[in-house]
Formats: sequence, C-alpha cells, structure tokens
Amino acid sequence: MRNKWKSGNPWESVFGYSSAIQLDESIQVPVTNDFMRNKIVGLGDITLQTEFIFKKIQFTLLEVGFDLSDMIRIRNYVTNITFWEKVAVVYSYLFENIIPTYSIVEVFKLVYSEILILVEATALYKSE
Repeated sequence: MRNKWKSGNPWESVFGYSSAIQLDESIQVPVTNDFMRNKIVGLGDITLQTEFIFKKIQFTLLEVGFDLSDMIRIRNYVTNITFWEKVAVVYSYLFENIIPTYSIVEVFKLVYSEILILVEATALYKSE
C-alpha cells in the first residue's frame, strides 16, 4: 500500500513532493522547516525552530495514523553545527523513551538564511 499526503504547502507544487508518503507500515516525512503562513517561526532561535518543526511533524503523523512514538529515524540539517547542543535538549525530552536513530549534519546554506534547521523523519507503525 502506498499513500501520499499533501499539506497544501506551496512548495509541494513547486518541487512536486508530498508532505508524507506511507509505504505499508512505514511513513516518510520529507525535510520540514519552520515556515507557517509565509513566516518563519522562532526567528533566530534554534530551540523554537526545532520544537515547531516537531509539532508540524507530529501533526502530519497524527493525521495519517502515526505519532511521535512511532519514530525510528531522524535526520537534521543545521546551518551551524554548534547548534547541536540546543537541538539535543529538545530531542532529549521529546524522544527520551522512544530512542530513534539520529543524525545531524551541517549544511552550507538553505533556501532562506533565517531557517536554521530542517528535519526529515521516518516512522514505523507498531501493530499491537
């Protein structure tokens, strides 16, 4: 089974992607940023940007029948690797009991200089 979800984000049309794709029991959430209604949430604050991105990811997961506890992999792209400690604080309280795999990579530049972090996520549905 393959299902695609669109959030209505204008970037989905520009680049031709989905806000999530479910393939059997897994779901892939593409790079997610801190944009909301053409504004950056948490301007200049890596902690707020990270928290907001995970609220967006959580909303997407819940909408399609998953939640944060189903997370198995997280990929982070930051514009400054020194942000890792602040990102880690957010992850420590969001995922302390879930323990997904995790990577953080410094990138040279993102589409908007105000975006400090992008996050990709993979979740696997746990049948009871």
